[in-house]
Amino acid sequence: MPCKTVTNNDRLLIPLMEACQMLGLCRQTMMKHVYSGDLDCVRFSPRLVFFTIDDLSKFIEKSRVHYDPTTIPSS
Repeated sequence: MPCKTVTNNDRLLIPLMEACQMLGLCRQTMMKHVYSGDLDCVRFSPRLVFFTIDDLSKFIEKSRVHYDPTTIPSS
């Protein structure tokens, strides 16, 4: 039975530092969101932290903000 080759687009896990680059956040900020429960991750040990695309997508959706132009204070 042939084995499916995993490409970059369908990797199961994204390492912490790569996820930081994808979101434009530093390691400390990413881990702050993990510890606060805002961002789920996969941990195999204290130093091996990974994320799924789904984890990152959910975090982005939770972080979205919609501003109503009628309520934004003018400067």
